Amino acid sequence: LVITDTGDELDIHPQDKFPVGDRAAEQIIRRIQNTDVPFEIKSCQKAAGSLKLTLSRPVQTAGENGFAAVDKANRVYYPDFEVNGNQVIVSGDLPETGTLYYNWSDFPVGLIKDADGMPLDGFRVKF
Repeated sequence: LVITDTGDELDIHPQDKFPVGDRAAEQIIRRIQNTDVPFEIKSCQKAAGSLKLTLSRPVQTAGENGFAAVDKANRVYYPDFEVNGNQVIVSGDLPETGTLYYNWSDFPVGLIKDADGMPLDGFRVKF
């Protein structure tokens, strides 16, 4: 259950518990109805100057950029991204090899969500 977008910059524990309860109830209903498909990365493909992330469900909304990439020398890059259905293309300022991070902090800013408003959890992937 992803609730990182419901907290506060200075306190990771959300004061408003209703969104947390709503998301928990939604996931319980999906499991009971056997329709639960986690909103997650299914694959990551590297292309010339970009990474193509394929997600388990289509992206409905995408807000601020929560992506950062780190190369082997620990230099940090902040790539751009675009959404196309269930794919997120990360491009621009990317090292040749390294690790891509999404929402990898206590108070992340990335807002990639599915059609039900469920946010994508933070992750890291080597490329």
